[in-house]
Amino acid sequence: MMKGVSSISARLFIMAKLSIIIPIHNSEKTILRCLNSVVKQTMKDIEIICIDDNSKDNSSKIVEKLCAFDNRIRLVKNHQNIGASESRRRGVNESKSKYICFVDSDDEINIDYCKKMYEAIVNTNADLVECNYSINKNGVIIHKSLERKKNYYRKDDFVKTVFCDNLIKGKESVVMWNKIYKKELIDKAIKYKGANVLEDYLFNLQYFPFVNLYVFIDESLYLYYIYSNSLSRTLDPLTYHELLRIQRIKEKYLMDLGLFNKSIRRESAIWFCKYVYSFLNNNDLVLRHKQITKKIIRNSYMHKFATISHHSIFDILLMYKMYSMAEIILFLNVPLNKFKKTIKRMIY
Repeated sequence: MMKGVSSISARLFIMAKLSIIIPIHNSEKTILRCLNSVVKQTMKDIEIICIDDNSKDNSSKIVEKLCAFDNRIRLVKNHQNIGASESRRRGVNESKSKYICFVDSDDEINIDYCKKMYEAIVNTNADLVECNYSINKNGVIIHKSLERKKNYYRKDDFVKTVFCDNLIKGKESVVMWNKIYKKELIDKAIKYKGANVLEDYLFNLQYFPFVNLYVFIDESLYLYYIYSNSLSRTLDPLTYHELLRIQRIKEKYLMDLGLFNKSIRRESAIWFCKYVYSFLNNNDLVLRHKQITKKIIRNSYMHKFATISHHSIFDILLMYKMYSMAEIILFLNVPLNKFKKTIKRMIY
């Protein structure tokens, strides 16, 4: 058993066909809504594993009450905050079934989510199944339709399309909650732990190379909630360093898959730079952490990817109109002639 974690419930559970893992942290306002959508599933032989990541509110009490009425629900408590990524991993270790789905504690799933996802992966012996989803953004429902030309992809097509389009080019958000995974592949594939950002991205980056058959369900089965003050939308100074770590890990997987040619490297670099653009575009962050911003702009790894993607590091600030040319020169403390030479070298 993981240090700092205890399991609540001594009941015996029947063998579940599917495990639903829900990480929880201060979710008292949404966890009941979330769990109601899970316990009402048309597929009944599931286990529901709630990982309370040291919440300071009444999240655990709400789940405990539900445990008394539904023995498919289990509550695991972390005595210290270990983050969503580690909480999900704990849930996988606690699970008893061959198949895993992840649900966020403030979201909902369609009443047939488990049934359709499970049947798709079992009937085809796929390694990964993914469905469309909808977004509830401050009360407004937005239906998302993933760009898939067919419902079945063998490994080569999956790598060339789904893997490259999402993990390299960033055409779509790479999430965990609209998918069903094989537990044995999770245990085999996941070596790197996520930190404060892009946990879903890093998980799928490691899992996707093991997919020999991918199945797509062209139906919205998941409802994802977005709030204007969502913490997952807030960037902090550590974001860049985690992004840098993930980019290096991604390079390794691209080389292992034989995908590290000039075109792929450029697409990967563009994705990296775009993410840094959004990071630096947070004006309040830049003003509060000028030294960190300087380190990012001057970082040799950042310059490498800016060069590959045909962007200048200095363009990052200029494009978002955060600073004038003169302000950037003063900000970086570089001579004008050196500044011009650097831009010319990077762009051309």
